[in-house]
Amino acid sequence: MDFKNLNRKEYNRLRYQWKSLSQEYKDTQEVANKINIKFVDYVYIFTKENNIKNPFDEINGDKEDKSRDNSTLSSSSSVRTLYRDIMKQTHPDKKENNEQLYIDATKAKKENNLHKLLDVGKKLKLNLSDISRDQLNVLESNIKEIKDSIREIKNSYPWVWFHGSQKTKHEAIYDFLTQMKCFE
Repeated sequence: MDFKNLNRKEYNRLRYQWKSLSQEYKDTQEVANKINIKFVDYVYIFTKENNIKNPFDEINGDKEDKSRDNSTLSSSSSVRTLYRDIMKQTHPDKKENNEQLYIDATKAKKENNLHKLLDVGKKLKLNLSDISRDQLNVLESNIKEIKDSIREIKNSYPWVWFHGSQKTKHEAIYDFLTQMKCFE
């Protein structure tokens, strides 16, 4: 059994899935940004008309740190090797004409995104023929993160409010204002 070919097929499948989901996430995020604006406007109007505390009047600094955990990407020796090879060719001290690729690779590593890191490697014409099981696991993890992000957007109060029936819209606003402790 040829494991290299199996890994290559699996990589191609995962790559296609990641590209498709990345576009879906981008489109979903774009729509969500517009919906969020409408939702905030509606909450302002609703709270004013119903004499309810507006949750957006007192924006506190308790924002969650949603920085990604880079342990998966940085723990893979084959990924570290790929990143190191890219840095050897793109670091500003080495070659100035690859500054954008250096930035892209650094960003990909920080985002724990092996797909983008492999894209940089392809642009540099690095030998990427050996895809390890370790790398496939990271790619699967990247896909799961995108799916989770899309699910999170589609389960958000603004998304549910915008796409719901009149009853669902009312419930979403009430649930949101309850969650924000506006009825105290």
